Amino acid sequence: MDKPSGAGIGTGLGSGTASAPKREKYLIFNLAGKRYGLSLARVKEVTSFIEPTRLPNVPAYFLGLINLRGQVITVVDMAMKFGVGSMNFLPQRTCIIISSIGQKQFGFLVDEVYDVTSFAPADFSALKDKTGHTIKHRGVNVIARDEDESLTPLIDLENAFEDSDVELFSESVQAAL
Repeated sequence: MDKPSGAGIGTGLGSGTASAPKREKYLIFNLAGKRYGLSLARVKEVTSFIEPTRLPNVPAYFLGLINLRGQVITVVDMAMKFGVGSMNFLPQRTCIIISSIGQKQFGFLVDEVYDVTSFAPADFSALKDKTGHTIKHRGVNVIARDEDESLTPLIDLENAFEDSDVELFSESVQAAL
């Protein structure tokens, strides 16, 4: 599956006037049975599942490498990385979302891609503890409230991985070339 087409994009409430708050689009997907989002600006493409080539002596969430049209890309299991459960592999629905951290391109496995939706700044809430202090959570920076009042954690790729993870992505790709 290639990057989502324009069909069905956006569930914006704004009237399109200049006074409407700027809405940002997010790719919404299922990760271990839970709904998550990623800024559409961070999505390079969505592809159907390609079996990764496993590598020895890497963390369990590091699934391996794929060859995507001649480009070697690292694939990770975000559900395992976040500790939120295991993937529900469905051959017709499981996808790899291709993104990047800095100049390092990688893919992460998701159970299913649902759609693209948009959120206004008022839809976002920072993660807070009981005392109201903002919580720094590795991988999720805010929660978005959908029109139906359900909550969607939004993945922050820059904060989801340690520097050593990103270096491992790069080293693995270099070793494969």
